[in-house]
Amino acid sequence: MTSQISNRVFALMFSALLSVQSFMAQTSSMEALVGQSLSQLQNPTAESYVNCVAQLQRVEAMYPDSVLPTYQLALQSLVFVVQYPADEQAERMLHEAEQRIARLKERQDVDPSDLHTLQGFYYTDLIVRNPALGATFYRDALEHFDKALRLNPDNLLAKQLQAQFMANMPGNN
Repeated sequence: MTSQISNRVFALMFSALLSVQSFMAQTSSMEALVGQSLSQLQNPTAESYVNCVAQLQRVEAMYPDSVLPTYQLALQSLVFVVQYPADEQAERMLHEAEQRIARLKERQDVDPSDLHTLQGFYYTDLIVRNPALGATFYRDALEHFDKALRLNPDNLLAKQLQAQFMANMPGNN
């Protein structure tokens, strides 16, 4: 009887180990695909951002429960908008970034500092696309960057975006 229990426990442990290895392989695969998508941005152009976002959308569809593809999609869409605010794709990318940020807000496994960084960046993009909205969204952007840095003072992206925001917004030069 003890032998049967030991065999079952061993079988369960082995099964669990295989599941963990499968999950880790899947995570590594997903991270590799995200990295592959981002590698297109070594020489960034509007076209390379559009292609990167399209590839990230495929990765997100393949790994719908993973945060990384959704986060990177929102981030790269926001980068595109700030880099190419007049491009015909900018409005669509801004809207899709807003939707992804909303989805990330609903998840429990998202770093709140990263989420506030994305939200601050989103408000920055709104201002860049329409400077007349600066008075409306200036405070929102700053509050989100500040909150991101209060939650994680080492959040490099939040530091960089906040510094860029402060350096480039009218009245701060």
